Amino acid sequence: MRCRPKVASSVWLSSAVFAFYASSAIVGFSPEALDSLENYSHFLAAAFLLPFLVRLRPSYACLLVAVGMASLANGLYAIRELAEFGLEHRAAGSKGKAIPFGDISMLLAMLCILGGIYWSSIDWRRSLLLFGAAAFGLFAGIASQSRGGWLFFPVGVVVCTLYLIRRYKGYHLRIIGVMTAICMVLLLALSQTDPVGKRLDTTLSEIALTFGKTDTAGSLSFVQRRDMWRAALTAFAEHPLLGIGLGRMNGYFKEAHEAGLMSESVIRQNRGFGHTHAHNDYLHVAATRGLPGLISLTLMYGVPLWLSFGAARRSPNDDSYRAGAYSGVMLVLAYMIFSLTDSVLQVKVTNGLFVILCCWTLAIFLAGPRTRPSSGCVSPRDARTPASNPASGPASRR
Repeated sequence: MRCRPKVASSVWLSSAVFAFYASSAIVGFSPEALDSLENYSHFLAAAFLLPFLVRLRPSYACLLVAVGMASLANGLYAIRELAEFGLEHRAAGSKGKAIPFGDISMLLAMLCILGGIYWSSIDWRRSLLLFGAAAFGLFAGIASQSRGGWLFFPVGVVVCTLYLIRRYKGYHLRIIGVMTAICMVLLLALSQTDPVGKRLDTTLSEIALTFGKTDTAGSLSFVQRRDMWRAALTAFAEHPLLGIGLGRMNGYFKEAHEAGLMSESVIRQNRGFGHTHAHNDYLHVAATRGLPGLISLTLMYGVPLWLSFGAARRSPNDDSYRAGAYSGVMLVLAYMIFSLTDSVLQVKVTNGLFVILCCWTLAIFLAGPRTRPSSGCVSPRDARTPASNPASGPASRR
């Protein structure tokens, strides 16, 4: 009997959100937007990828293998770059992608840590491998000196703590105490390292300058962001309905500079071409696509987060579903944080990774009725492997 209305509604809701985010970019279409539309192809593909993955029913173990290999690869790449250019160099800085590289590396590392905790009660060997891969990812995130990735680290620890509390009921205070101590020790140790310490000192200096002069010599990232965010807010206030249009942010920055409202360092970036986005997804979408774009972005982050958090709270008997749901929570929260200081959804690599991981994590707990005990429908697969059968649990997949 194939009767799964609740799964179908959640799947089609998520697909509709991805389609709405991609289609809202066409509103207010302009010739300048041609080069920008390629950034939305992944979101349109997600509308069709999610139903396919739900029917495929991917396992959480496969997701852990994928993120573990990616985290390991990022760590090895960071080691190679630092060995070639020196310890003062930012990992992936030679490609001009230090910020997205560091953000992704930190996210993959935290997903590995969550997966290692999940596997610790099933197979300690796999758990150690994931923790090892997480160490490489953490190194890459630190070596990139991406402050967005560093800001996400304590949030990832909180998500891991929530998973442990849900998994081991009755040990709330012990888990919170241990995780808080681990987080504080790591943060204190990292702050004493030379690259992190210098980056923190630079950040504090830039914050002081940000609230000072309007124009500052040099390339201070906080000063640039202040001016770009202010210009994006002005653009949204002038064109709230449809925005200024895709591909026009760079021209708007140059007009703001001519009016004395933008620091010169902004328009001299990228070999004199200037910045093409506002270094903030929320402000960039509001400025270029207006209210429809801002609503679509809110839904694209809000709906997967709501579905993931709801599935995590329902806590099915199969722990892989619970861990997959918390992985979805971690993923969305990570990108919500990354979007505050960079336009990660305007880069094809980072938005493509978000689409793949988001669809994958959603499919883990939307694929079967085990996440909805109230449903009276039973699929043929569940009829063959009932929940009471030990062979249907995660231990059988070792």
